[in-house]
Amino acid sequence: MKACVGIDYELNDFVVMELRGGKPEIVFQERMAFMDTVKRVADRFKMPRNLLPVTALPGRETMLKALRLPEKLREKDIPGTVQWQFKDIEEDIYLKHCVTGKTVFGGWLVIAAAVSQKQISALANKVYRFGLNEKPVIDMRVLALWRGARYFHPGNTDTAMVVLEEIPNLGARIVAGKECLEFAREITGDNIEFEIRRTITHYKQEFTDKADVLVVGEDIPGNTAAVGMSLYPFAKPGVDFSPGSKRKVILSKTPVLPSRKSLLTVAGAALIWLGLVTSPWAAGNWWSARTTAIESEMIGLRPALAQADTIMKQTQTVQQWNAVLESFSPLPTVFELDDLRYAIPSDCWLTALETVGQQTQSVQNQQGQNQNEQGVPNQQGQPTLDLQSQSAQPRPTGQSNEQHNAVALPPAPAGFKIEGYSNEVNTIAAFRDNLSKLPWTANPKIVSVTTDNTLGAYKFALSVGVKGGPVLSADTVRSNTDKPDN
Repeated sequence: MKACVGIDYELNDFVVMELRGGKPEIVFQERMAFMDTVKRVADRFKMPRNLLPVTALPGRETMLKALRLPEKLREKDIPGTVQWQFKDIEEDIYLKHCVTGKTVFGGWLVIAAAVSQKQISALANKVYRFGLNEKPVIDMRVLALWRGARYFHPGNTDTAMVVLEEIPNLGARIVAGKECLEFAREITGDNIEFEIRRTITHYKQEFTDKADVLVVGEDIPGNTAAVGMSLYPFAKPGVDFSPGSKRKVILSKTPVLPSRKSLLTVAGAALIWLGLVTSPWAAGNWWSARTTAIESEMIGLRPALAQADTIMKQTQTVQQWNAVLESFSPLPTVFELDDLRYAIPSDCWLTALETVGQQTQSVQNQQGQNQNEQGVPNQQGQPTLDLQSQSAQPRPTGQSNEQHNAVALPPAPAGFKIEGYSNEVNTIAAFRDNLSKLPWTANPKIVSVTTDNTLGAYKFALSVGVKGGPVLSADTVRSNTDKPDN
């Protein structure tokens, strides 16, 4: 294929790419006020009608996922793993995936999408009506956007590239990567700007800090997606959702043997007799061999079946213990995190929440004494709280009283460290004031405020203590932050 046409229905872009001198080159591009048929455009500009038409699925009707699969996974097992990621999809959904490369640790980078067959058929019929001779290719728009961005901005291996395409009233999409496409996301809804900032921040935290943000229509041409569609046969990655060829299969006439009735009659009778004689014998031999093979397989599977029974018994034991563990609430921070979301202003978004320190033993002993006042007598004759009776869960089989009484809750945190971004400095102060009004907080402080020129926002860190715990200082929060992550 030496020529290809990219048809962008979202922006009404039309781009023709031709292979010249071993390299793809744009020979025609136009953004039409209304989407004219490809046949009329081709006739008007004297272009051949055997162009390969390529279009892409609209993002708002596509379920898209960017996956990172483990390196030990075999390539032939990737389709089954991708299908498991979309296990809740309906039956009339068409699923496709594309391996775009590997991570620095050797894992697989996969872009997968699911779309309804009705949407694919409707998009294919649009191209069928254009009158081109070749059947259309229906690609993912994020893959076409990546190919087009690479055409205009090849980039380098040291800095990643983040491409942002925002279409009014339709949404936005982000593709990013360094040597290959590593991440892609379709964004729809009302709060588009917030989701764009959050997505770029997520990519930098997960992949690399060095990234150039390219905006379609400003840093690269507005028809980048259409250019990427026209690059389908010349560059990777790419997939094809098209339902198949539009042409019907026409059987050609084949020569017939000389018509000799006697010869045909004798040959037919001989074949029928041969089939009647040999078919029972052949069927008996086949079933005998099949039965022997099944018996051999059953004998070979006995050790595996015994191992499976052992694993099932161990799984049941683990599930019993898990049911007991889930009946407890060892971290007394659930209500605190639930209250925290009401204190966050609308212009702030959080990126980290860490516990700092722990309450002293004296505070915990005081809590234990308060509980003992309403419990049952312990070994020293003092009242204690029976956790088994409060949880209303049966004690696991084989657990002694000493093992059950040895269960202890972990110490409560002395406070929290909160990190995030804000569009204004005043909003950070408002966040601190809102924290001071919560019933469980003590001494909220602003630890640091810096400017992030890439996002155009302020990065901040706050500390807040828990009533009943020790007083947190800025040095304590910073020393806890400098510890390496486990």
